[in-house]
Amino acid sequence: MELFLDAYWKRGGKPEALTDLLSWLPLAGDGQSVDPAQWFDWLDALEKAIRERVPHQ
Repeated sequence: MELFLDAYWKRGGKPEALTDLLSWLPLAGDGQSVDPAQWFDWLDALEKAIRERVPHQ
């Protein structure tokens, strides 16, 4: 979540925009994100976190 929020902030997020961000997070009735772009941003952050925090073997 830290990486996702950091990326959001660097793209120009502002404190008052936090309500917008939170409104994009819930899933729609079909299980899809109400904001598909944010879903892909979340997946990018997750991938980065795994890459950076999982020891390489």
